[in-house]
Amino acid sequence: MNKSEFLTLVDKYLAGQASLDEEQLLLNFFESFQEETEWDARVLGAREELEQKMLNRLTLAIRSRRNPSIGWYKIAAAAAILIFFSAGAYFILHRSAPSNQMATLRPEELTPMNKGVVLTLAGGKKIILNKGHEGTLNTTDGSLAQQSESGLAYYQSKDETEPVVHTLTNNTGSKYALVLADGTAVYLDAVSSITYPVAFNGKERRVSITGQAYFIVKHNGAKPFRVTVKDEVIEDIGTEFNINAYDDEPALKTTLIDGAVNVRHKDRAILLKPGHQTIATANSFEDKPANLEETTAWLQGKQVFDNEPMEVIMNRIARIYDIKVVWIDESARKLRFGGSFNYAKKLSSVLNFYRGTGKVDFIVEGKTVKVMKKKTS
Repeated sequence: MNKSEFLTLVDKYLAGQASLDEEQLLLNFFESFQEETEWDARVLGAREELEQKMLNRLTLAIRSRRNPSIGWYKIAAAAAILIFFSAGAYFILHRSAPSNQMATLRPEELTPMNKGVVLTLAGGKKIILNKGHEGTLNTTDGSLAQQSESGLAYYQSKDETEPVVHTLTNNTGSKYALVLADGTAVYLDAVSSITYPVAFNGKERRVSITGQAYFIVKHNGAKPFRVTVKDEVIEDIGTEFNINAYDDEPALKTTLIDGAVNVRHKDRAILLKPGHQTIATANSFEDKPANLEETTAWLQGKQVFDNEPMEVIMNRIARIYDIKVVWIDESARKLRFGGSFNYAKKLSSVLNFYRGTGKVDFIVEGKTVKVMKKKTS
């Protein structure tokens, strides 16, 4: 599609005449141009409107799971497809990077990593979820799922007392979505995984995660939903919540967006209120008000920092861009910064933002970033 055809399609969308397929085509095309490209106001307005429209459709699809008159097969398939369109979706449609990326890109021109999303079956077989698996995915162990470019939804499993267990691992620099067999939606952040049964036939629904995940749980008082992570168990009481459990983060944080959760850490428990989070370290377990914008920014393809140590910031940059960080000046770890960046940016843009503070500098060698305090003249 050339620029003229694209602009014609934008006008068609703004006139309310575009089909769903044409709307998808528009979102696909938005991903192909850099944010710095100059476009007229109607194009940028169409992008924002379309993303919000698709996010609203996704929310409606998820909420309608609670309507027993709507078949779950249709909702699961719709959710898996609509998740593809959620706000900021053009950040997460990264195509497979060429194997010679480092040979063709200058080091600082690196984009967020894209090593793929891996589904590990009960017998250990691994499936790389790519375009070749779009549509119905038969996992060969009795479960069926609907696969789209950025989401997977389970809708059929064998009726077994002990259902098989799968693990989904997101090895990309952007979010990936999963709809479990009970209708619970899960978003996985970069370098994160979830282990789950393909059916919930017991007295509880239990999953475990690594990294960061956002849950929109389909509540069932007769069958509690529990997430285990490190030394914590989070139990849903009709809820939406975020868990940040990366090993390189200073604390394990569970943040409640809506509803209620009971967070048990070792021998203590806290019943969270919306807008609060538990913060667990080796020596403490606290309930504090949360910065929801910062907590959920990754769902929109952004990182937001509020007076964070440079070490925390660089850990997140390393995770997203798949780089190694070397500290030339140890004292640079404790420098604190605010600000934000989005996943559409190249590594150079992110590093230059912090260079612009006049406090820190970087040397990039291949996929190694050396960090130091900026020399004063």
